[in-house]
Amino acid sequence: MPGLEEALIGQVAERVIPSGINYVKAWWSGKRMLILGPARSGKTSFINYLESDILFPERRSKITTKVKKRKTFVFSLGDKRKVRIPIWKPRDVPGQVSPKEHVSYVERYKPDCLVIVLDATKFFLDPGHEAESSLEWLKEFCQYLDSLLIEDPGLARNINSMVVVMNKWDKIPSKDDKDEEANKEAFTVYVREVLDQFLANEFYRKEGSNVIQIIPCALVESKYKKALADYAVNSVASSLRE
Repeated sequence: MPGLEEALIGQVAERVIPSGINYVKAWWSGKRMLILGPARSGKTSFINYLESDILFPERRSKITTKVKKRKTFVFSLGDKRKVRIPIWKPRDVPGQVSPKEHVSYVERYKPDCLVIVLDATKFFLDPGHEAESSLEWLKEFCQYLDSLLIEDPGLARNINSMVVVMNKWDKIPSKDDKDEEANKEAFTVYVREVLDQFLANEFYRKEGSNVIQIIPCALVESKYKKALADYAVNSVASSLRE
């Protein structure tokens, strides 16, 4: 679907709950979305924001212990909101399970869109704590995902998009805008290296036609207000196309 990026400039992708015939259309042709990532990275906060368009103060959230189906909604985009992309019951996956089990959800639910939520504060950890690193989680996930998509090229072709959300960006210190941009570039380089090293399949490979977006995000009330959360929503919406 051409022109989505242009349609999103200067506005946020509106989320609408369908009813009647539009609900049936969403069931029939809606995109399937999986929200994945390590424990306590903010997966539930991301999908809560998709549903409510509200940011809450930072708080300790309940642990997600099983896959949760969430409300079906429609991305409504463009100046006159004519571009509509139905999302059929997006699923929030528990982070306490292994990256290998996260990949099993990809095999089971056959999503059109993968949203990977990582904790930006856990990229670089002291020796002995590497297993808690978001980057280590991503490496393991990508290795298992790559094996699955090589074995099942049909599933690889079914995946429409993947977006990596670097959450808790409000906790990454920066002195000014220049420092902020340097942080974004550095974090993006580390994530891109993992993606390019461990993914080489029909969905994604280095220098292939598909692009995986990597974006900073803050899903609680912070100095960024709703800017980064809205940009994350727009990035996911613009990544989906017919």
